[in-house]
Amino acid sequence: MSVNLVRSLLPLLVCVSFIGSGATCSAASNEGATSASSPPADTLLATVDTVQAPTHIAPTDTLHIRLRGMVGPNGCYSLVRVEEERTPERVVLRPIVRHSGDGMCTMAIVSLDETITLAPPFPEGTFRIVLPQTDQSPVRTTVRVEDAGDTDTG
Repeated sequence: MSVNLVRSLLPLLVCVSFIGSGATCSAASNEGATSASSPPADTLLATVDTVQAPTHIAPTDTLHIRLRGMVGPNGCYSLVRVEEERTPERVVLRPIVRHSGDGMCTMAIVSLDETITLAPPFPEGTFRIVLPQTDQSPVRTTVRVEDAGDTDTG
């Protein structure tokens, strides 16, 4: 049996052994593969289904924002970081996902459950949180920033 034939059958043999344990496989070969054939690093966004944030905070409060959704459809995806673009009135959050591209992935959906912390101060008024989405409208929510003393009618 030639060495090339063994090399081409090896992924199939490994895949057959994994299928017996309940996993699934995809056909992949590293032969002739280059980094240009995989998606560019850091260009994928996680899918955010819900954003949890308080409805009101004081200007000096720390803001905790919880993102929930999906990092990827299989185990080859992982959350790399959450990019933050902040102005006094809003923050744009981009959960950046990377696909490892190694060809052997679990078929489990990778969930997103990440809490982002933003340090004060916040100007009084409406603070917007925006999460751009791939192939969908952005997910948005608002937080009302007001000094606790402003609500006293004393």
